[in-house]
Amino acid sequence: MPVWIVFCLGLVTAGAAGAAPQEGRDYARVDPAVVTEGEGVEVVELFWYGCPHCYHLEPALKDWLADKPDHVDFRRVPAVTSARWAVHARAFYAGRALGVQEQLHQPLFEAIHDDHRRLVDRESLADFYAEQGVDRQAFLDAFDSFGVDFQVRRAAGLTRDYQISGVPTLIVDGRYRTSVKMAGSAEAALATVDALIEKVAREGADRGGEGQ
Repeated sequence: MPVWIVFCLGLVTAGAAGAAPQEGRDYARVDPAVVTEGEGVEVVELFWYGCPHCYHLEPALKDWLADKPDHVDFRRVPAVTSARWAVHARAFYAGRALGVQEQLHQPLFEAIHDDHRRLVDRESLADFYAEQGVDRQAFLDAFDSFGVDFQVRRAAGLTRDYQISGVPTLIVDGRYRTSVKMAGSAEAALATVDALIEKVAREGADRGGEGQ
């Protein structure tokens, strides 16, 4: 079995339904913690467009995003573990540079997993973006740019720093890591994220109280 298939498997190991998330079962610590961006509680999704489990997480994640607290900052990071994954990361950051990635995130997943298109290289991805109304040369220029190269290298570094063993993985505040595999389902993983957001808030309040 190819390594990339093993890496993105979403096999479930569910805990007791309704039980509070447990460290070591439903989530793990990121040690050392990764510095976060912004002032709110950061939630990061690491994903790969070629991973079916990442695609299947999208509906639940979309519902979660619609109701997430205002103090939670969500961002996506394309995981980079190989040259194959780096191609999709480049497409993601090229689309972001052109201001089209949010609206093309779902269509790209659908093209790969529903339409079974082999969007695996620079030219095929440029064709796809052009079909979506993006100037093909502008996409290629962004794809090859220094700025996108920097973002892909940074994503590769974060993939290592978060110590993930597969995708999709969700990181809370740079300190805690959960996934569909760990929690048992997409809904359980997102419930674990909610519990970890509350845990981060409590820890912050405790530290604040200690400083008074």
